[in-house]
Amino acid sequence: MRKLLILLLFLQLGLRVCGQHNYNVVFVGNSITFGALHKNPKQTAPPQVCARWLAQQPGVGECHAVNMGKSGRTTFNFVPAKTGITNYWNELKSATADIMAAHPEGRLVFSMMLGTNDAAERPGNSRTTPFMYEHNMKLIIDSLLAIYPRAQFVIHRPIFYSVPFTTRGGSIQTKEGRKMLAVYYKRVKNIVKYFETRYPGQVHAGDGDAYRYFEKHYSTMLVHEKGYQECDFWLHPNEEGSRVLAEYWGKAIVKALKIGQ
Repeated sequence: MRKLLILLLFLQLGLRVCGQHNYNVVFVGNSITFGALHKNPKQTAPPQVCARWLAQQPGVGECHAVNMGKSGRTTFNFVPAKTGITNYWNELKSATADIMAAHPEGRLVFSMMLGTNDAAERPGNSRTTPFMYEHNMKLIIDSLLAIYPRAQFVIHRPIFYSVPFTTRGGSIQTKEGRKMLAVYYKRVKNIVKYFETRYPGQVHAGDGDAYRYFEKHYSTMLVHEKGYQECDFWLHPNEEGSRVLAEYWGKAIVKALKIGQ
């Protein structure tokens, strides 16, 4: 009887392991993704926290993360084309290749949250139009799918921030800019539809709820900052806010990829 119980236990454990998959998640974003203003962003930035959260979920074995959060950057900074501004396309390709080489058994996922800086009025650059936001996102995703045709993409809505404010670098955020975040996110439906015929079930609308959470709790979950002429604003999640945002992302990834089902 004891031997039978031990055999059944090992069989159950074996079935659980067989039902699990490892994941390599590349997080593409701006300073919010990077973990700006954290004392130790390598531990507390949303990508690292999200990867740890995902590794605890049913159906997930190991989860490895790449943080491609670049402070102050827009969708234009990630397109595979010369735009006359700092470009991270080659770094994105290289970082993805590195994590896939290190963990070749992992399923590749791109978790993307871009738009906060696209919505700002910046020195020498006007706000990104919804058309160009959609165009840039399609171009980035299409180019990555050309390299990794089985990759999954989850596109999240940028989170709430206080307005108005002007950063010390001259970027201006207003109510109009913040409203643009909702317009950008509506364009995600077009992006998903665009890829559905060639890559069915691989490009998904991700989290859209974190925005409302941070709208209610911005004074405690976002860092209090001083901008131009000492104006007050709240934009970047603190360590606790990062944990909350990471869980929103994780839940969206689990739902989109039907992990554990």
